[in-house]
Order: sequence, then structure tokens, then C-alpha cells
Amino acid sequence: MFPQKQTLLASALVLIVMAGCAPKEEPKTEASSTTPKSEPIKPTTPETKPTETPQVKPDAPKEEAVKPKGEKLHYITTPSGLKYAVITEGKGEKLQRGQVALVNYRGTFEDGREFDKSKEPYPTPVGVRAVIAGWDEALLTMRVGDKRKLIVPGDLAYPEGRDGIAPNTTLLFDIEVVGIRKD
Repeated sequence: MFPQKQTLLASALVLIVMAGCAPKEEPKTEASSTTPKSEPIKPTTPETKPTETPQVKPDAPKEEAVKPKGEKLHYITTPSGLKYAVITEGKGEKLQRGQVALVNYRGTFEDGREFDKSKEPYPTPVGVRAVIAGWDEALLTMRVGDKRKLIVPGDLAYPEGRDGIAPNTTLLFDIEVVGIRKD
């Protein structure tokens, strides 16, 4: 074989091997266009052809895998930055602004330390700024029986801080809507 052909052949072989070793990018998914703009989408597994480049609206919730403490859950990110994973989908009544939801919850820091937990269902006013903004946003998309994990960024939790919680600390919550208080 001629030396130029050997060099060309070796170069081509190196390029082919390097291309096969490059990390593969996961296909991005597009949020459902049938979901009303005021509500974040529920987790789905939309099919996207590998050759498609989906168009994602800047204000649409984004789906991504977030793994606090090694968990493998599918989290949805809303335009505000709230992240949630649906653990159980409820079959009950959808929560409405002004209602009082009965919620079981557990709050932890990102390192797993617990800072709060309900001893019995906690009466929580929905959508009226009586609780942190991340809860208000999440509850307005939930129904009785829903169980979710929330990742609440600091600006949707306690931007100014509070007893035992530093300003702008990201908080994790397990929440379950067990009912609606009827007065």
C-alpha cells in the first residue's frame, strides 16, 4: 500500500472510532399543546422522532430528570422554576382558588434533613398567598388524592428566610392532598 493511502486510512479509522465514543444527547420532548396555559402539564412520555428538533415555548413547563438523593423520578419544571414529580394521581375533586385543602406533608433540605412535618392533615388555603408561593402554584394544579414531590427554589419558598431556614434556600416537600375542608 502507498504511504499516503495508509495515513488517510488510519485517519479515517480514528475519526470513526472517536465519533462512536462521543456522548449521546437525549432527545428533548415538547410540552403538550393541549394543556391550558394556566396549568403545568402532567408527566407524559411524548414520542419524538430522533430526527425532529422540537420547538419548545419559552414559558412552557420543561420536563427533566432531577435526582435528589439518588431517586429516579420524572420531574416537570414550571416557568417559575418549581419542579414536581407526580407520585400518585388522585381521582378526587380538583382544587380551586380559595378552598382549604387538607394536606399531609414533609419538608426537608436538599441534604435530607427534615425541617417540618404535619402530624395530621394541615388545613392549607389554596391560591391566596397563605403559604409559600411554591405550594400555592403546586396546589392549584392538584386534586384530592394527588401525591407529589416538590423541589421549591428559594425565591418560591422563603426569599427572606425564616427560623432555621436561610434566605433563598431550596426546599423539598412530599405533599399529599387528602381532602377539602367543607365549612
